[in-house]
Amino acid sequence: MDEVELPDRIGPYEILRKIGSGGMGTVYLGRHVDTQLEAAVKVLPSSMAREPGTVDRFEREINAMRQLAGPHIVELFESGHDEPTDQMWFAMEYVEGETLTDCIRANRRLPWEQSVDIAIQICSALKTAHATGVVHRDLKPSNLLIGDDGVVKLTDFGVAQVFAAQRLTVTGGIIGTAEYMSPEQAQGRRCTRTSDLYSLGAVLYVMLTGRPPFTGKNAVEIIQKHSTAMFDRPSLYAADIPRILEDVVCKLLEKAPDDRYGDAHVVSLRLKEVVKRVEFASKDETIAKPMQSDGLMSATATAPSRGAYRGSEEETFASGLLESGTREASEQFGDARYDGPGSATMMRNAFRAEMEREQEKSPIAALFDNTWFLILCLGLLIGGGFLWMNGVQQNSSQDGDSDLVTDSSGASGEVSRFMRLAKSHRRNGDIPREERVLRALRAVIVHDESYGDAVAEIDTRLTFLDKRRKLHSNKVGLPEQTIERAEALIDEGRIDDALSMLDGLAVLYSDDDEASEHVRKADDLRQRIIKATPSADSDGVERDVQTGTPTDGASVD
Repeated sequence: MDEVELPDRIGPYEILRKIGSGGMGTVYLGRHVDTQLEAAVKVLPSSMAREPGTVDRFEREINAMRQLAGPHIVELFESGHDEPTDQMWFAMEYVEGETLTDCIRANRRLPWEQSVDIAIQICSALKTAHATGVVHRDLKPSNLLIGDDGVVKLTDFGVAQVFAAQRLTVTGGIIGTAEYMSPEQAQGRRCTRTSDLYSLGAVLYVMLTGRPPFTGKNAVEIIQKHSTAMFDRPSLYAADIPRILEDVVCKLLEKAPDDRYGDAHVVSLRLKEVVKRVEFASKDETIAKPMQSDGLMSATATAPSRGAYRGSEEETFASGLLESGTREASEQFGDARYDGPGSATMMRNAFRAEMEREQEKSPIAALFDNTWFLILCLGLLIGGGFLWMNGVQQNSSQDGDSDLVTDSSGASGEVSRFMRLAKSHRRNGDIPREERVLRALRAVIVHDESYGDAVAEIDTRLTFLDKRRKLHSNKVGLPEQTIERAEALIDEGRIDDALSMLDGLAVLYSDDDEASEHVRKADDLRQRIIKATPSADSDGVERDVQTGTPTDGASVD
């Protein structure tokens, strides 16, 4: 649309300029004539309204946005129908910034740290949508807006499924974008929250590598690859990304929905865990790395290697250091003062002798070098494992851990389906969701005598889960104590000790769903500490952690 065709007004909004256009209409920047609030005004022209399914998609986008409210979802202001021009429109939050597509084009690919930060914000948006029953179905970089403040917001819910509504189709094709479409969506099957997680994996892939996981000559070829082909691992194009981050991307891009992560919150936790593990690994590497600024490693290249780890690294370092000290003494006092092994050389020889004594095998070490002894240990281990598995199976049957996938109860197909669903949640380790399904199903069928066997089977499993909960009731005692102790340390002014405790808690319980609430509380406490606590720079001046400016009236010369 040319600038001369720019409408003066749409609804109560004065149109300032055109932002963009696409298959679902045109977006303008408008200003409310009364409140002066700027908004992005999306318009469906009357000509487009005559295309099959277009009005339904436009109304669906309005309905989806009306139900959603979150920091990472574009807010809907209002909607209406402009009578003079016969145009449908709605006004939404205007984000000053760029799309993720523009960001990737400008940088080719993003640093893995920035990619993870963006993905975590996308997870927050998906968690909000999924909790409300909305599946986006068209998650892609062009639908992700990055504000000048770095906040990511999800938009364009035109093809979303709202509360299991009837699938929206289009004549001659499939709704969605080929490069980011899940296999089940490409096959025309119903989309779930894991479909959005697949698209998230594709978006994360393109941020890290600069290219989508699958490419082709046309959309049909790309869709077929999503269903049948294997993608290249991201490290092939971005060797600097952490291995654990690559594993997260690959799990998101699993073909089968059940093989992906269960929900966006779990993905968010995994991504945060990636950052924490890399930070801890970086700290450990910094501590373990010898200080090279003192020139202590200058002579290590000439020292002989003994092959073993301790002989090659510790002894080489020590001998290089001592020989360097001897040479320095010789240079200082003259060659005449150094006519044989001095104290430094004697220390080196004593150190080497001590290392050799430590490497001598003890009787126990020699025993473990015996092949027949190792074979005997292996046999005992296998036998013990077999006996242990038998005991576990017997205890499981006694405690009511029955296989709910069977249909021996005589229940109807629907009841069996929900029982299989509960079993699937249990197999994926999502015990709380399994319990919710079982309790809901029991409430529905408990008063129907024909389902008596099914109710009994459900009661047996729920009884077992109650026992299991009691056995694990003390499991969160350590996280609770850690948080309380960290708060006490804060009151005592021991900020570093408190942060160290909270970091350790995050590492120990990052994979424990039962302690996830305590891990979240610990993370919130840690963030509050960081925001509220000034840090000292090398010049001794206390500075605010966020801004770097001096605090308490301090100044820097």
